[in-house]
Amino acid sequence: MGILLFSLAFILGITYISTVEMMGHEVAKRSIRDFLILFLLSIPIYFLPCFLIYYLLGDYGLYGLQFCGAIAFVALSLGWYVRKQKAGILLLDIGKNEDLWVTQVLLGLAGVIFVGFNAWSFFKQISMSNPQYASLVIKKVADLALLLSLYIVLISQGLSKTEFRSNGICMGTYFRFISWRRIKSYNWELSKPNILTIRYKPRFVSVLSFSP
Repeated sequence: MGILLFSLAFILGITYISTVEMMGHEVAKRSIRDFLILFLLSIPIYFLPCFLIYYLLGDYGLYGLQFCGAIAFVALSLGWYVRKQKAGILLLDIGKNEDLWVTQVLLGLAGVIFVGFNAWSFFKQISMSNPQYASLVIKKVADLALLLSLYIVLISQGLSKTEFRSNGICMGTYFRFISWRRIKSYNWELSKPNILTIRYKPRFVSVLSFSP
């Protein structure tokens, strides 16, 4: 859990710095604020099932939940490309966020290397001491699988593009689709004239920004 929280804080920090450079402080603050609101709202949704599963199944139930989470994150990455095809015909390919995608991919690759080194060190230690700790091995594998899936999502988002399609806007950096009928207004950022901010009818958050 500590590693997961550290990774989350590190990702947020890097994302904020990159977004400030590319889109300005206002857009960066809005993005971080929206993410934190969603994150805080998701805490009870996450911990309640964890508590129930732990109560009913013990530690192995939690490990199973972590594996399910890892599978869900990988499915999110793969499912985005299916969602894009359902968004209609490509009208305009805006491309990747120039600075942000490099940061995301490099951070994701660094995370994959970290997970690989962590796994190698752990299993080397296990093989040398030869303990009979099945639950410890399963816990470590579950932790690393969840972390690895998060870094895979980060890399996939970095490599995805912003596209205007016949049914709406595909924001690959955030795996977000905004249909045309949800858009309320738009304006160009004063501090960054090449940044277009679009306001739309929200499900959770109401603002997105990108550089054309």
